[in-house]
Amino acid sequence: MHNREDTIWFVPSERVPAPELKLETGFESPAWKRLVSIYRTAIDYFGGSVQLGMTDLGGNLDILQSSLPGGELALALYDYPEDVKRLTWEVHDAWWTYFDELDRMLKQTNPGYTAWAPILSKDPYYMLQCDFAYMIGPEMFDEFVRSELEATCKRLARPFYHLDGAGQIPHLPSLLGIEELSGVQWIPGDGAPDTTRWPQVYRDIIEADRKT
Repeated sequence: MHNREDTIWFVPSERVPAPELKLETGFESPAWKRLVSIYRTAIDYFGGSVQLGMTDLGGNLDILQSSLPGGELALALYDYPEDVKRLTWEVHDAWWTYFDELDRMLKQTNPGYTAWAPILSKDPYYMLQCDFAYMIGPEMFDEFVRSELEATCKRLARPFYHLDGAGQIPHLPSLLGIEELSGVQWIPGDGAPDTTRWPQVYRDIIEADRKT
């Protein structure tokens, strides 16, 4: 773990190729223990007087890229597609293990649900993402990303997707085809024209009966 004042970045201590990589849940990591300690302290101190947000658990291939950094994951899509799919579902299972564990803790006193995006909901929601999708086309998005997103959307009452940057726009039609997706958060990205310059993106989202 590379700790900074406002975030933590993860790099593998050992490089393991995709066919040999296996991802599992575990509750002994210092980061997990620290997170739980912060939440428990906040719950005891604030009770139900404030809303404690769900931590940023990351997106499916974004998490996998931490174990296959640089261009390794991109190459693995070609060289080891079945292993990438296997690992994606291992990430899915781990993600939900941690989400459910934290949700059980937070809902003891939380008046509602929120995540890293400042939206308050009476039902469980999360701002899903796959920043890695910026690097792949729609065909690969459908093959490696969409099925896991669909499965997660079916488990969340209000799933949103964090559409970050113009490179993700080609995936918007596929995303809008996920029936259970409640909405899309459009972020043009650093250096791009602001949100007022993308009327077609908002039009597509609204016409698909999704919230923006």
